[in-house]
Amino acid sequence: MNLITSVRKKINRDLSSVNGIFDYIPLSSISEVLKKYNIHVVQEDGTPWSGFISAPIDTQVNMRFDLAMLTGEPLDNTSLQLYVYKFATTKRYEIVTYVS
Repeated sequence: MNLITSVRKKINRDLSSVNGIFDYIPLSSISEVLKKYNIHVVQEDGTPWSGFISAPIDTQVNMRFDLAMLTGEPLDNTSLQLYVYKFATTKRYEIVTYVS
């Protein structure tokens, strides 16, 4: 299944509220936005994603996650991009995320 451009734009508009500086990596907030559109993050085998994310200090970490509809149908033309940077001075995270 392909995600249509108008829906992708709406998701990215909603994900913009998750972009910023945080004391933690806001995975639950990202998941909530995706679930609003009946989408979730999945592992390579299509099962729901589970795990943790860590970012070394003063290093940008770039991640790409597969997405699927909550019904299990994979989204072939879409992925979640997540960029995380952890500041050395404050130990806070800069988060940039969007659906490509």
